[in-house]
Amino acid sequence: MQDLMNDKVLTAVQKLQTLAQQHGYTLAQMALAWVLRKPIISAAIIGASRPQQVEENAKASEITPDR
Repeated sequence: MQDLMNDKVLTAVQKLQTLAQQHGYTLAQMALAWVLRKPIISAAIIGASRPQQVEENAKASEITPDR
């Protein structure tokens, strides 16, 4: 398994976190939006134990990534 805990990856995550905050979204919402827009993915399986989590996940559908 590839080591994903390195400076390059952590820097990218920090940049994505900043971008998400600037647009009023969470990092999880940005990640879910990215996954849902991949043409090879037909569904994303997510878990929620509270109604609030379902609402937060649904907000990912509002996000339109530029790339």
